Amino acid sequence: MPLRQQIKAKKRLVLEGEECRISRRNMSDEWSHFEDVLSLRVFPCLSHLTLHKWYKNLYEYLEGYPFLRELELNNHGQKKLDFSKSYIDRLSVDMTGVEELVLNDGMEHLIFVRRSFRQLQDKGLRIMGVP
Repeated sequence: MPLRQQIKAKKRLVLEGEECRISRRNMSDEWSHFEDVLSLRVFPCLSHLTLHKWYKNLYEYLEGYPFLRELELNNHGQKKLDFSKSYIDRLSVDMTGVEELVLNDGMEHLIFVRRSFRQLQDKGLRIMGVP
């Protein structure tokens, strides 16, 4: 069955033991439990992802999935974040501990969580990719 028909037919699939609609547009690791972010490739309509920890395959997923437009990333524990090869245009990111942030050319909205821009400037944060 072609993808468009699967979506219209409200086809369901199983992700880590949980039944989900294939047409799912939003995903959070609080609602759905998964160990590997690459397993989300089965959702062709996914456009918004909320994560509350760092996943080792996150960059690979973001670079290979052009349909994901919004990312909320919290409690990731990373010092450097590089989204230069991603397709996201809206990023909400927990800036705790971040020393360097690299954005892509298509970034339209950037939201800092847990730190103000002034606090980040005072600590010497480097933001690259901002025109």
